[in-house]
Amino acid sequence: MKLVSLVLGSLLLFVLLNPANAIKLAPPKEGQIYFGVFPGFVDEDQVVAAESGGQSKIKHADLIAGKPAMWSYFSNNWVSDIIYPKADIQAIINKGKIPFVRLMPMGIPKDGVDRYAICRGKIHWGSFQQANQSYLKNCQNLDLKSLYTTNSVKYSLSNIAHSKVIEAQLRAWADQAKAHYQQTKIPLLIDFAVEMNGWWFPWGGAHQKPADYKAAYQRIIQIFREQGVKHVTWFFHADISEIPYADEQGSSPFKSAVFNPALYYPGDNYIDWLGFSLYGQNDKTAGADQWKLFSDIANADSIYSKGKSQFQQLASLSQKPIALLEFAVTDGHMGDKGMKKAQWLLDAFKSIKILKDASGKPRIKAINYWNESWENAEMTIDSSPVAQQQFRSLIADPTFINQANWR
Repeated sequence: MKLVSLVLGSLLLFVLLNPANAIKLAPPKEGQIYFGVFPGFVDEDQVVAAESGGQSKIKHADLIAGKPAMWSYFSNNWVSDIIYPKADIQAIINKGKIPFVRLMPMGIPKDGVDRYAICRGKIHWGSFQQANQSYLKNCQNLDLKSLYTTNSVKYSLSNIAHSKVIEAQLRAWADQAKAHYQQTKIPLLIDFAVEMNGWWFPWGGAHQKPADYKAAYQRIIQIFREQGVKHVTWFFHADISEIPYADEQGSSPFKSAVFNPALYYPGDNYIDWLGFSLYGQNDKTAGADQWKLFSDIANADSIYSKGKSQFQQLASLSQKPIALLEFAVTDGHMGDKGMKKAQWLLDAFKSIKILKDASGKPRIKAINYWNESWENAEMTIDSSPVAQQQFRSLIADPTFINQANWR
């Protein structure tokens, strides 16, 4: 209750002092980094209803981390409708957290077969080859590329950018968000169609055009502005890997050229924060040669910018603050009992504090741990006593804070 009162009180004071200005999440003070969590919400990670009663994922995540998170991350999946998730947002606010909403245009093909829902959770994500084998086993005669493409669904990127029907739904979402804000005075953090420079989501660059992604995101933000919504901070959320899993063995049906995050960036006039995902090994049975540290991935050479690392290439898109919006690694790799994960976390937290852009400037100002288990991957904070102890020790560093600065 004390945390709730502190968050609400500081935000209310800010709003009263700045009634006419848009409210945006500002970077923390120099040397500080915001700490957020995806608490592991059930049912494709978007349902937060349990926060209103029953087992609280948010409370559990705070408990196992040993430090309360500043925000709670969840998905607003667009399947047959675009609906403002008022109950979910309110449940997060009631727990003293800032709601961070992922707008996810999943959609259903015209034939009515929700291929993504059928196969979600049954894919091994360690490599394209593993995904393909699992896909053929679990999804029978469904075509792999049709699983992820939205060329035939109403929530394609092109439709989001141009459809009047979708525009009306987005305006309704924005209007409801504005009205809800008048009641709560709690701002929102939002990103759209995450990890677009990959193949594993229907809006990915293997299936839809980068130009359509930019146009769709720009249109969404413009609609919110036209509706007078001033309490949203907008994030651009790419994947750090310039050669996604689908291309690692050179047998992908997709072309690497579409995976450059620079092709998708909507521009500084629209985006407030850059963001990225960086996962370590997510299959605990994968060969030891596939294990890569956080720093190995972030500092890998960029294929799009000579002399820069993958992180530096991403950072070069803008001088906006950067958030690590998804990071995690499996536990029990090759029978190990938490030691490799503990090592990975130690390297990750060290890297988070020292990673610099090409000019030598530290850029990561927020992190968000993905507290969830996937098929054959134990990535929760408390996946083992050793891993949990390491995480709690690292997040206890006063560098990582849970109080927001607003501008």
